[in-house]
Amino acid sequence: MIGLEVSKKFKVGEIQELLKASAKKMKILAQDAIDRIQLDASGGIFQSGSEQGPTGFAGRYNKQYEKYKRNGMRRFSDGKKLKAYRGRSTNTETRVVNMKLTGDTFRGMTARGKADVGQIAYRPEHTGLILGNQDRGYDIYNLSPKNLEYIIDRFDQVILDPALKKYMQTKTTI
Repeated sequence: MIGLEVSKKFKVGEIQELLKASAKKMKILAQDAIDRIQLDASGGIFQSGSEQGPTGFAGRYNKQYEKYKRNGMRRFSDGKKLKAYRGRSTNTETRVVNMKLTGDTFRGMTARGKADVGQIAYRPEHTGLILGNQDRGYDIYNLSPKNLEYIIDRFDQVILDPALKKYMQTKTTI
């Protein structure tokens, strides 16, 4: 008797079933996208691929804003925090534009998943800030081609590879 392994043949609809993702896995991919957006923004790189700031200088703040940010949003006269920032920690990094003054915008990004889509949700109160900064080239709403490629690779790792591995484990010996 000859031992021969034959892979199971695909039946109609099995490939579609194989490619289905769960809401949990899509949420993982959305969180991966958030992590990439935040990592890039920390280095002054935004999803539009632009490092061009509103003042025309690459990755630079408005001079007056930069002084206040570097000073922890404190008044220069008496050292007290500006009213809007009292009782809140502030990021003083001014080397590059990083959109992390209070951290609220990035903390407000949440990952959501449905069976066929991963979503990044933003708090409604941040809409004006996000879209205004996007117009200036500081885009945290879309994905850069580099990050999109990363998410495609993660889709393979998180969804396709485990499904294919599970499917290919069913072998028949003749």
